[in-house]
Amino acid sequence: ALYYAIQLYYDNLDWPQNNHELWRKRTAEYLPQAPCGHDGRWRWLLTDLDVGFGFSRSEPGNSLRRVVDLPADEYAIDVVSNIPANRMFRSLVLHNRQFRSLFISAAADLMNSAFVPQRAVALLQQFEAGIAPYRAEHNRRWHVNTAVQPSMFAFASNRPAMMRQHILAQFGLAGTAEITVNADSRRGRVQVNSLVIDENLPGHPTPETPYPWMGIYFQGVPVRLTALPAPGYRFAGWQEYPEETAATL
Repeated sequence: ALYYAIQLYYDNLDWPQNNHELWRKRTAEYLPQAPCGHDGRWRWLLTDLDVGFGFSRSEPGNSLRRVVDLPADEYAIDVVSNIPANRMFRSLVLHNRQFRSLFISAAADLMNSAFVPQRAVALLQQFEAGIAPYRAEHNRRWHVNTAVQPSMFAFASNRPAMMRQHILAQFGLAGTAEITVNADSRRGRVQVNSLVIDENLPGHPTPETPYPWMGIYFQGVPVRLTALPAPGYRFAGWQEYPEETAATL
């Protein structure tokens, strides 16, 4: 679910008909107690993203529709659907409610952290500053004309809102909802799905003061909250809001 959420965010046009790569550490058997990556299980390898992130076309497309609906007029349906991983993902996301919620939650978590527009733009600026001193030499040596790509900055700014609309339309969801999480960070932290809300959360607008934190999630898709008490504290339990003030998620 996480791998597909990342690829669909990137709008990678060299995928899903291509570039499905996996890796694993060779072990004689599955080792569930081994450190991550050492247990012998197959894992996705994210690679070859050069025709994504707004670089390859002026208007990013609905990559989710390409994978789930497999429209013949937009993609080579015989190529996309003949890849077992695509068939499996499509079947699961359409017919397995638990997996569909897992995928949508993974996409929401990414757009609330690693893919927050301010963070993505800042990283692009950082990468540009690193290569800018060498661009002229590179262009002369290889007789090319590489330059800053404004489309990539626009993509970083606009893609989360666009992808949320694609998810809403594809799965017929009622809309999004803002979740605000507040806590005394001296006493503990709160985990929202896969995101631990603290100063280390990627994309946090104010990491020096982690709470309150706001994220955008999808109505009709469960959001899992986990209390993580600090040393010396214990979690006493949840207290519900009155029914008339409770958010519907």
